[in-house]
Amino acid sequence: MPHDSALEIRDEVGFFLEITELPDSATNHIYVLIPCDSPEDFAAIPARLAADPDYQQAAADFLNAPKSNPAYVRFESSLLVAFDGMKRMSLPAAD
Repeated sequence: MPHDSALEIRDEVGFFLEITELPDSATNHIYVLIPCDSPEDFAAIPARLAADPDYQQAAADFLNAPKSNPAYVRFESSLLVAFDGMKRMSLPAAD
């Protein structure tokens, strides 16, 4: 993830692609799991990115995509609270 250091995220960021029968489908989904210590930390992310000139430069094509050719068709965001017994992501044990 570009400039995750600007977000002050200490844990791993998870990226997940939806597996479809059509790998070049325009409706493929990308899920990004960003662990934060509090809802306030999550809410601060847009302001941190807006203030980061390196991020703004790296994301310029995406951020400045014209309405006639948008970078995405639909954007959805959900804020989830971790289970008490699993506050951090961890990889499952290898078989």
